[in-house]
Amino acid sequence: MFSWGVAYQRGDWDAAIGHFQHAVLTDPPSALWGWGLGSLFHARAVGGRRDEALSLLPEIKESLPRPAESSTGGRWMLSLFTIEGLNALGMKEEAGELYPLALSCLETGAVLRFDGRPMHTVAGIAAGARADWDAAEEHFEKAVEQMAPFRDSFESLEAQRFYAQMLLERDRPQDRDRAVEMLESALAGYARIGTPRHEAMAQDLLQRSALASPSR
Repeated sequence: MFSWGVAYQRGDWDAAIGHFQHAVLTDPPSALWGWGLGSLFHARAVGGRRDEALSLLPEIKESLPRPAESSTGGRWMLSLFTIEGLNALGMKEEAGELYPLALSCLETGAVLRFDGRPMHTVAGIAAGARADWDAAEEHFEKAVEQMAPFRDSFESLEAQRFYAQMLLERDRPQDRDRAVEMLESALAGYARIGTPRHEAMAQDLLQRSALASPSR
């Protein structure tokens, strides 16, 4: 299953989806069950396979844990990947409804998702999806702080990109300037580590929001 991360970061999303489809088909019942299903949903959503992603939602909804109740690690991971997948599909209301699950994950003391993503990054996405801007900002600040020692790591750059996207959506005074700074930092980092798809996503945020700096 970890092969997907290499393919995903390199921009070979079809290969990443293939890895997860195989993982789901061969995933035996265990405490980790759900991780593969959630990851496949997320990969399809980000990879532009909307209908294929949506076809997984009925099973996902039946398998999600409930806030403040004990569950397996795999099902908690399912909830976190589902938040990101819904956000990628533009299903903000549905992603926001899962914010309590992200909080429940944080309350366990967990810091990182199994793939290395800070829990606060995902919580920030969920909070932003429900327009709980102050909570989203707090989560993203913590995610960026956690990744600060790893400045050029993929997750450090992703925390900046998602944070910038939230700031653009909130659009308070100074939010746009802060978002530009984060996006340009993320763009440079993506270029250094060789993640062209994510570099394009950050550039798209700048262009769609008319935020490209005069020097670009």
